[in-house]
Amino acid sequence: MSTLIYCGPISLSRQVVKEMLDPHKGEELRKLIDDKTHPCDYYGPINYHIDVTDGTIHLSVLDKDGNAAAITTSINK
Repeated sequence: MSTLIYCGPISLSRQVVKEMLDPHKGEELRKLIDDKTHPCDYYGPINYHIDVTDGTIHLSVLDKDGNAAAITTSINK
């Protein structure tokens, strides 16, 4: 059975997606990117809790020019 743990209630999911698509939020995050490694909280508070102990996640991203990037990761106990 597949479970999307971090999304929680649908209203929270909509808020997360809204923030992900907000160009101003994207610009704020873009300004934080540099050539150093930072802890997660460097990028600011996250409105959802990720408590993953096992499972697989896949993320695909497309830009306006059709370029694509994808990543899949698995955590096994």
